[in-house]
Amino acid sequence: MRTGDLRFFLLISVCSFFIAFLNGCGSGQGTATPTGTAPSAPTGVTVTAGNKQVSISWTAVSGATSYNIYWLTTSGVTKTTGTKVTSNTNSYTHTGLTNGATYYYVVTAVNSNGESSESSEVSASPISAPAGVTATAGNGQVSVSWTAVSGATYNIYWSTTTGVTKTTGTKITGATSPYTHTGLTNGTTYYYVVTAVDSDGESSESSEASAMPASTNWSSASAGALHTIAIKRDDTLYTLWAWGYNASGRLGDGTTTNRTAPTQIGTATTWSSVSVGVYHTAAVKTDGTLWAWGYNELYGQLGDGTTTNRTAPTQIGTATTWSSVFSGEHHTAAIKTNGTLWAWGRNNSGQLGDGTTTDKTTPTQIGTATTWSSVSAGYYHTTAIKTDGTLWAWGKNNSGQLGDGTTTDKTTPTQIGTATTWSSVSGGGYHTVARKSDGTLWIWGYNYYGQLGDGTTTNKAVPTQIGAETTWSSVSGGGYHTVARKSDGTLWAWGYNDDGQLGDETIISKTTPTQIGAETTWSSVSAGGYHTIAKKTDGTLWAWGDNYYGQLGDGTTTDRTTPTKIP
Repeated sequence: MRTGDLRFFLLISVCSFFIAFLNGCGSGQGTATPTGTAPSAPTGVTVTAGNKQVSISWTAVSGATSYNIYWLTTSGVTKTTGTKVTSNTNSYTHTGLTNGATYYYVVTAVNSNGESSESSEVSASPISAPAGVTATAGNGQVSVSWTAVSGATYNIYWSTTTGVTKTTGTKITGATSPYTHTGLTNGTTYYYVVTAVDSDGESSESSEASAMPASTNWSSASAGALHTIAIKRDDTLYTLWAWGYNASGRLGDGTTTNRTAPTQIGTATTWSSVSVGVYHTAAVKTDGTLWAWGYNELYGQLGDGTTTNRTAPTQIGTATTWSSVFSGEHHTAAIKTNGTLWAWGRNNSGQLGDGTTTDKTTPTQIGTATTWSSVSAGYYHTTAIKTDGTLWAWGKNNSGQLGDGTTTDKTTPTQIGTATTWSSVSGGGYHTVARKSDGTLWIWGYNYYGQLGDGTTTNKAVPTQIGAETTWSSVSGGGYHTVARKSDGTLWAWGYNDDGQLGDETIISKTTPTQIGAETTWSSVSAGGYHTIAKKTDGTLWAWGDNYYGQLGDGTTTDRTTPTKIP
């Protein structure tokens, strides 16, 4: 080849190579270094603590195909020092952690070009769900309790169906243990879970607890000479309970065995009212039927037409119109829904009011009046109020207990004075206590132990006002003592106190009303022969005084000089 040709060939070869190189660069072919970059670090990283776990989330990074999470239990975590876990989404739940420990996190974004730098560091401490959750039912309410979680506040979630969760339950925030959930429906079951909350988040739900609210409490009670009968209310169920001396079967449990604690009488759930005498008991059911049991020898005070003792409630006749009943020592008086008055049993002092002194073994109508509104019996006398507010009394009057200004027995109802403002009356052993509609208190009869409360021990044959207070709301006459309640819920007592029946921590008799304790929640009271029983507004029952036969119901035979709660 000639020299010129060689030079031309070399020139053409170099140019071809250079053009090929340029074409290769323009088309992306060849071996040049890539020009792409790794994604930026995630932002918006947040953590939420749970029970043995931490949930992490962040804002998605454009172009990222996955994420790495690095964690430590000390601050300053980096890609080099942290433990790595990977997530294909912009959230991750870190499980199997230790509650109370603090965990630190950074997040990086990853694509084919590499891994970003670390996000800002965040931390959280897992929090445990509360343990020991219990639910205790009350009347229209449930009390929820749990074991405290250190540093936490609490949420309660509830439902009327089981399986309640944070999603399905109704939320109560800022609860403290115990928490009382009020305004509930008795007879409905309520289900609860509790969560713990701190600055890092909310725990998972606790185990579920449930309870059914019910109005289980004492509805009423009547104290006799040596025994007590009460009605307990469970929502719409009214059961009968008895304790104390049981000679002649006066408790009604089918035996003659004394009881020192409340014992249910039968299975009936429809008892409306009960009255305890000295030796027998009488009660009315919600269907208007009348029942009696206990001592019946000689006088027929049960009213079943016999003189046979009964150890269980026995229906008296077939009438379904009885509205109230009251038991004396050996006689019984009752009112029907038509306002008529009936009596039976012993009548030696005319205490039945039928104009004779002849005993009756069945209910006998007293006169023809149809305006009787209430009746009460003492040992041998009877008192009653008519719908027009007038007061009437009859029977034994040796201590002036009738209040007509004499000491002469009466065999028919006799009006006491001319007042028409009497609102309630109670016959004690040989004295009578009553209240007028203006809230004043009046007493008369036997006063040897100061049971009249006028500061003396002198008998009174006419109603005598006790003090000037106008806030008396109820009063009950016992054998030789009196107990009353004021409208402010305070309790007062006076008279004989050898057995502590006044409840003032002494056994010293009192001749004027003496406040018993400082409580202001007394709702009713009944004075017995030598003991007293009372109810508070919360439905609890309390008793004090003579307990020789267990008539206080506290499971012992020890006398009490202060109010003692009955289980």
